[in-house]
Amino acid sequence: MRRVASHLIVAAALLLATACTSDLSLTGSWVGGNALYPHVTLTLVQTGDSLTGSATVSLASPADSSVSTPLAGSRHGDSLYVRGLLMPSLGGAPKFVVEFGGRVVVLTDLSGSIDANKGPVSNIFLTRVGGSYYHVAA
Repeated sequence: MRRVASHLIVAAALLLATACTSDLSLTGSWVGGNALYPHVTLTLVQTGDSLTGSATVSLASPADSSVSTPLAGSRHGDSLYVRGLLMPSLGGAPKFVVEFGGRVVVLTDLSGSIDANKGPVSNIFLTRVGGSYYHVAA
């Protein structure tokens, strides 16, 4: 009986943590990295369900290269999607696209997939850097 009770308490805590994330603002900086994109920073501002901000992405190849781009997107509950487009230079270089789609996990982390310049889609885990975790006004 104690085992069932302890499982119910753990399940309730996980459900509460997940349910509480849908009304937390995503405003702030989120950082992470993986083998394809060694350093990723998303800086987001949430207004209602809309997201704006910027992305800075370091690429594994070519080595030591990185791009920055403005972002726009939206949030629906715990899900979010942002896309950024770096406009071509005056020399007509190709456009660089950054896309991130994922979910809020726990209270301080985002888990999702990133695609930079139509390269391989790669799973990534981002953690909030500092900042406050305030609720979005209803």
